[in-house]
Amino acid sequence: MKTHLFKLFGVLGLFFLISKAANSQHVFVEGSVYIANDENVEILDSLTLGTGSDLYIEDTANIIFYGGNFKMEPSAKIFGVNPGLPLTPVQGNGTGVITFFRNPLGPLPLEGQTLDCGNSSDPANSSQNTLTSIVINNPAGVKLINSDARIGTNLSFVNGHIITDDNDLTLGPAATITAADAAKFVVTNATGRLIKENTNTTPFIFPVGFEEGSFNPLSVTQNQQSEDIGVRCKLHALRDGLTGPPLVKDVVDASWVITESVVGQNDLTLTAEWTNGDEP
Repeated sequence: MKTHLFKLFGVLGLFFLISKAANSQHVFVEGSVYIANDENVEILDSLTLGTGSDLYIEDTANIIFYGGNFKMEPSAKIFGVNPGLPLTPVQGNGTGVITFFRNPLGPLPLEGQTLDCGNSSDPANSSQNTLTSIVINNPAGVKLINSDARIGTNLSFVNGHIITDDNDLTLGPAATITAADAAKFVVTNATGRLIKENTNTTPFIFPVGFEEGSFNPLSVTQNQQSEDIGVRCKLHALRDGLTGPPLVKDVVDASWVITESVVGQNDLTLTAEWTNGDEP
């Protein structure tokens, strides 16, 4: 396993330009960048993948991101690559990972990080701004800003939460979530949803909560036509569903908002969990 401090390199004629603005904490990447398998690439500053740039990550490669903001500009793309010849890059698909990392015992301040996937929350752009696999390892959390985000392969938790704010976090049809639990999950603190594409007869657990201290996972099984299901958890159960005063007796003090991509095709099996603190 090789480790480099922000060492990015080209291969097979791929061209890239890496620039760092004077007196700034920001790195800008243009063109194409290739990270080979078994490489650990450490990025200490905020990073922007410029418009039209391509980032290729071979399986088992790991980009360890210490910076504040990871940004993809419109039409920037991330590809997973299976090591070996011939190279077969697949957009948003692969086990090479980007790890959002802050060490609580390290020299860097323990601050939250942000992820901006650059699609301006336009569904038409969601596929081009798809991450392959990411790991959340920051006790202060990772927040989505300015844009929805999409993950093609895996979202894994080691430490901390991913916070949607007003943006959607979408998982592709084959994408999975690993190691989520009551201490690390997807916080749907505003209007943003966790969306699973192609939800089907295999139960899928949406590890969500309305705040960092309240874990409210929801298991969803679609017994009819497969479709995209979105879930967000809200504080309080309201009298009229999405509006009205909170109910205060004989209820769970949380509610789940479920959306669908195909109207009228639902036959869902739902299993919800909540903490003792959500029982008024």
